[in-house]
Amino acid sequence: MSENIPNLDRRRLTVVAAVIERAGQILIGQRPKGDWNQMKWEFPGGKMEPSESPREALQRELREELNIDAEIGEELTRYQYQYPGKPPIHLIFFRVVQFEGEPRNQAFHQIRWEHVARFHSYDFLDGDNNTSETTNGQHEHGTWVLGTIGAYAPQPSYGDGARFPKPDTER
Repeated sequence: MSENIPNLDRRRLTVVAAVIERAGQILIGQRPKGDWNQMKWEFPGGKMEPSESPREALQRELREELNIDAEIGEELTRYQYQYPGKPPIHLIFFRVVQFEGEPRNQAFHQIRWEHVARFHSYDFLDGDNNTSETTNGQHEHGTWVLGTIGAYAPQPSYGDGARFPKPDTER
């Protein structure tokens, strides 16, 4: 099964990631020691194989990394990102609110359920913190993943008004 995904260059590496929600928290994983970008935090997911659709790739990655069968929900955001010294990649983030099984760490140094309002205290991969530049040189903050998920994720109240910023999608 193949999805028709606009603006997806299948010759370029595509990485899919899940924003997995449960009880007002989101599951994040810390990359293992010895890996590229070791000990950085990220959203579960991985590389899409040429024969897979983005949703199929994410289902496979979540089985491999967390031993869960997930229903892949809506696409939250997508953009291109380039790490220094590496070719550009496509990043696609999906919402996941339904899954079978209890997530079990099979790939990370550690996994953790966390409130979006506390994400500022984690050292996320640069691609997950992305602020992309548009063709006219203006910065478009609407593609910042952590801000984007803040618009979709349950927002706990801590009494101090701390909330993750909603992205500016009007630019």
